[in-house]
Amino acid sequence: MDRNHVRVATYDVREGLVAQVAELAQGPGGMLEIYHGLPGFRSYALLEVDPVTCISVSIWETHDEAEVAVNEAATWVATHLGSRIERTSNVVGDSIFWDGVASDLQVGDLDAVTTDKANHVRYASFQVTEGVVAQVAESVMAPGGIREIFSSQPGFRAYSLIEVDPINFLSITIWDSHEEAEKATSTGAEWVATHLSHRVHRTVNFVGDALFWAGIGGLPTA
Repeated sequence: MDRNHVRVATYDVREGLVAQVAELAQGPGGMLEIYHGLPGFRSYALLEVDPVTCISVSIWETHDEAEVAVNEAATWVATHLGSRIERTSNVVGDSIFWDGVASDLQVGDLDAVTTDKANHVRYASFQVTEGVVAQVAESVMAPGGIREIFSSQPGFRAYSLIEVDPINFLSITIWDSHEEAEKATSTGAEWVATHLSHRVHRTVNFVGDALFWAGIGGLPTA
């Protein structure tokens, strides 16, 4: 099974608003245009957590191509935003699975990107305190696991589990509405408490609205 390779970065906007950053990122010569021209590009989204906090998610065919995106993003931000924005975290991980698609827009449809069909995303990071990520993933993917539960929920669009290293992973779920994304937070927390107990510790949790999502976020997998 092919894996996607995902770059996730969080930013604090020090001057202006996330919406203004999104306009630059989508505009001519912006990050979206640059990413689209790089080898291995699959998709790019900017998620608004609140008016001054955002998350950038880009998806690539290989881990090396995702790492190149880190450098490209840093250069673009330094050139076009300067001190207006500060990156607070940056990770590149390999998806253990990606079910569903994040966006209806194909990679070649970038001119059609709008906010009319914005997705709503729940992003969480976890540290494994007993065992390794691969063992947690087995529980997630087992019958009755959270992978199966999420896929049956109203508004479900996509779910990915992303391994950063053997004891750290990210969870990204994508929904049709903000309320459905919020419900996924509660559902996920209940399942983890019941099935993983002290084996994992959640370190970050955000629900954000996608200001844009261009390209295919993942491949349906069995």
